[in-house]
Amino acid sequence: MKKLISIIAVAIAICMCMTVVSFAKTADLVHTSVEGTAVIDGEKDDAYANALALDFVQKGESNGSGETLDAPIGTAYIINDASYVYVYVDVLDTTIDNTSGNVYEQDSVEGFWMVDNAKAQCRFHYDGTVDDDSGAHDEFAAKMTDTGYAIEYRFPITDVLNNQIEMCVQINYASEGKREYTCFIANNAEGDNAWQRSNRQSDYDCWWTLTLAGDHADSRVDPEPEAMELTAKNFDEVRNAKLSASIHAQNNVSWDDWKVWTTESYNIGLTETVEIDWTSFDKSEFTAEKTKDWTVLPQFSLDLNDAAGYLKMPADAVEGDKGDNADFAYTYTDIVISAEGYDDVVIPGATVSKNWEIYIPSWGGTAGNGDGIDLATGIKNATGWTVEEVVNFMAAITEIKTTITFDSLNLVNAEVISAFEEQLNAEDEAKVAELQQYVDRVEAAKATIADEAADLEAKKAALDDARKAANRSVKDAGAYTKALEVANGLVSQVEELTKTVEELEAAAAAVPETPAEDENKAEENKPADTTPKDEKSSNTGLIVGIVIAVVVIAVIAVVAVMGKKKKA
Repeated sequence: MKKLISIIAVAIAICMCMTVVSFAKTADLVHTSVEGTAVIDGEKDDAYANALALDFVQKGESNGSGETLDAPIGTAYIINDASYVYVYVDVLDTTIDNTSGNVYEQDSVEGFWMVDNAKAQCRFHYDGTVDDDSGAHDEFAAKMTDTGYAIEYRFPITDVLNNQIEMCVQINYASEGKREYTCFIANNAEGDNAWQRSNRQSDYDCWWTLTLAGDHADSRVDPEPEAMELTAKNFDEVRNAKLSASIHAQNNVSWDDWKVWTTESYNIGLTETVEIDWTSFDKSEFTAEKTKDWTVLPQFSLDLNDAAGYLKMPADAVEGDKGDNADFAYTYTDIVISAEGYDDVVIPGATVSKNWEIYIPSWGGTAGNGDGIDLATGIKNATGWTVEEVVNFMAAITEIKTTITFDSLNLVNAEVISAFEEQLNAEDEAKVAELQQYVDRVEAAKATIADEAADLEAKKAALDDARKAANRSVKDAGAYTKALEVANGLVSQVEELTKTVEELEAAAAAVPETPAEDENKAEENKPADTTPKDEKSSNTGLIVGIVIAVVVIAVIAVVAVMGKKKKA
């Protein structure tokens, strides 16, 4: 089915004017590489002599406190040649630890870069193991040092625009079986959301830009925004897409008390607007220990997820595999949070457009099919409170109100749906007209089967044609609603005709047979002669003897009569 020009035009216009969530402030960080080629062996060789050096001093905002460290915990040295970017990370860490069951909570270095507008994410552990969360690593080496460990890796230069690429590097700092925090280069506190960026269209634009040494041809291709093609087959699934809204909290220190706060989740259908009003909560308690002496803000998030399961994973998917992806856009009004003993706190509303891509992460389950509005940071920014003050406010919350609209899915919004429904209705009516030939055949069969003058064989032939017509009508109707109603109606009529013909066949089988046939049947059904064989032979001989005697007597009588006549 061909696309409607009008649908595409509307979708593109909407995309061009859509307000999106603000990019992270780190998106504009630019660092310049130097030219060189390194041997990947875990040693910082002479190739890095003039390398770009980036210190890791910035804790992540979620996996940390967002603060700048007094001294760096590591330094990245970056060079590139015509084909690869080389990264050597010297990590300063005296509490090497990999005892956590979660690989992301073990001491390691994570690298992020783009390949064909898709995120590559690899986690390099100090013990020489590697997790390819997304994409695949190239060459990699790890080595223990006197002050911690070193990680060296390289990745191919792709997605170049104006001699620049996008990337991110992260250190996971762990001890006592858990990740204490993530660490990034200066001014990259939001880098701990780097893993959520699936492509350049994702709103988690918290990577930074590397200007390459040398001249590199542009190889980056950004897809043009275009509404997905709607068809009669996929329309119901798109139309029935839903977002679910709920609230959860969790500490960012031990990550051991993730809890859904809300006793009621709201579902928001595509193009629908729903008023949210939570007044009952199952709250989490946050202590000095769970906030690292009131320095680490806990998670407190209004979560929006793919409630109807529009995004799907293949049945045989394994860790690292990706499934469906789609652009979800929604708008929320000002979030008003009330708490006993406090003035209301208001978090400004926004329109958000995000690309969700479901995948299986290293920690199991699925990820990428939802995101959240950071209420904890919103409260802190709106009030200027400390972590402890935010936590105390959270404990006193009595109501959270907002209004959420599910604006579009893959740029399919209310206008696009309306235009397509008009087109779909016209196509459906045309399909119903095409099915009239099958309706006529079933009607003809009904007339033949109802005709008392028609013989049984003619009725059976009519039923066979009606059955073929009904089956073909179902196939031709496809996913068109009205056409399917007609086709299913024909199937029901054929089922009734089948019962009628079966009854006629049964009645014909019960009619008595003709007299001639009855006589033959009687002869065939006479009791079998059970006389023994010897007895049968004896009886036969007796009969033959009697017959001979009779014949002889008759001959003698004739001779006697003839003799009397002769004497006379």
